[in-house]
Amino acid sequence: MGAAPNSWFNDPGFFDTKDARTIIESLILPAYDSDFVWSSWVPVKVNVFGWRSSLDRIPCKLGLAKRNIIPDPFCQSCNSMEEDANHILLNCQFARRIWSALSIWCKLPVFAATNVSDLLKVPNLWPLSPEKKKVIYAIFLSTLWCLWKAWNDRNFNNLFKTDRDILGDIKSLSFLWIKTRAKMINLKWRQWCNFLF
Repeated sequence: MGAAPNSWFNDPGFFDTKDARTIIESLILPAYDSDFVWSSWVPVKVNVFGWRSSLDRIPCKLGLAKRNIIPDPFCQSCNSMEEDANHILLNCQFARRIWSALSIWCKLPVFAATNVSDLLKVPNLWPLSPEKKKVIYAIFLSTLWCLWKAWNDRNFNNLFKTDRDILGDIKSLSFLWIKTRAKMINLKWRQWCNFLF
């Protein structure tokens, strides 16, 4: 090969396929500035949704209006703001009520985030045990998922869920996912509903 060192080798004479993949991916794949952390405690589809929403890459009215598919980019719930991912999942009055109820259930301090990316960093700011931080993070991802499902039901199926119904969905789905995926086999429903564990 000649005297020049080969950039595909970590150490002289050692080929590392991980380095090759990293080089190829950096040349082919688009670069996203994302600090998203994948959680093994929620399904892949919820992680993908959380990642896409943190990049503001979920289908919403503002994106459709920009492509001239629909004329009105305003939120159907509050009719006061353009509907993007951050509005649907955080800033709409509907979403804010859910986040407020969630913070009461989880006994969390009041928090505010203007975008999903910042929201997902919030659990690491609190003085909690590493396990509790992972639980809160999984609950946040579950909440984003349940808000998205409720938004879709409202807009496409004409089904309007109450705040209580959505919070119930968040509690039950996050309980199921965390109990089975985090292997917290001793976690009981009553403990979960009172957030005592």
